[in-house]
Amino acid sequence: MIFLEIIACAVLIVFGAAGSIWGTTRLSERFAWGRYWIAGLLIAIIGALPELMISLMANAKGLGIVAVGTPIGSSVINVLLLGGLAATICPTRANESFPTRAVWGVAAAIVLLMGVAYAGRILSPLDTFTLTRWGGALLIVSYLATTFLAYRHNDIPADQKQLTSQPQVKILWPSLALLVGIALVAGGAALASAASMEYIKSSGASQEAIGLIGLAFLAALPEITTVIYLAKRQQTATLFSDLMHSTTANLLLILGITALVDPIPASVMLPANLGFVLFGAVLVLAAVSHGKGRRVSRGEGIVLMAFYLVFALFVMLRQDPSANLFF
Repeated sequence: MIFLEIIACAVLIVFGAAGSIWGTTRLSERFAWGRYWIAGLLIAIIGALPELMISLMANAKGLGIVAVGTPIGSSVINVLLLGGLAATICPTRANESFPTRAVWGVAAAIVLLMGVAYAGRILSPLDTFTLTRWGGALLIVSYLATTFLAYRHNDIPADQKQLTSQPQVKILWPSLALLVGIALVAGGAALASAASMEYIKSSGASQEAIGLIGLAFLAALPEITTVIYLAKRQQTATLFSDLMHSTTANLLLILGITALVDPIPASVMLPANLGFVLFGAVLVLAAVSHGKGRRVSRGEGIVLMAFYLVFALFVMLRQDPSANLFF
């Protein structure tokens, strides 16, 4: 039964993500001045909605490992698996302006998140990594600050700068598609989260494996839809920008909101899990800077995906052999 519920929720999320992407893209074509802020940033935030729903519900149920693990696992998927998939489908071109600032933003978000978690550990009587309310507020403010700085520096991918306004594009249907899409993504994630929480409570399944891999993959479905949609249109710079902004939203905004609602006792493996996200960001930056005019090639994309498999294996091997790893 749990399989059917998860599959049904996944279908809702995918259809909602597809509608949201189509709606935001059409609206951005109508208002060319806001293409990045409508299509880029909005898609990234919509893509982070499942992580928010799952993290809030898991934390309310006392499943702090799932609450922290799902946004972090989704971030690993964004940087390694989906970044690699995007480059494999449509390698970035040498004349394409790559959003390196967004990648550096991911690295900075990881460092800040670890600092907040370490400070929470020092102040916590449980002696574990903890995201406190003040830490959550700091993460949210930092996310808003990075978004504002991106706007001030006009950090817009090259494939979005050359578009002009198209007044003939109607806004009614794209707006409806966007609103319905958001509702489907949020609703599908909430239903999947509720079913998963009950399963974990009743079966004693591994919180870490389900959070970092199972629910993280479910939460990454909007980003997977975005990768396929934009890669087929050869908008790889926009695609990487969306993935990096969605990752930053996961690490700062989603975990910040969750901690602000209720402090989160995080897993002792938090540094190792975040290390994979940081390692992926470094790999992307290394690929971009390697050689004259180089960007992320198809071979480098395959390397990124291979490292995601290493991460998944790493998570599974450190679990208790007697525990249920997944559903």
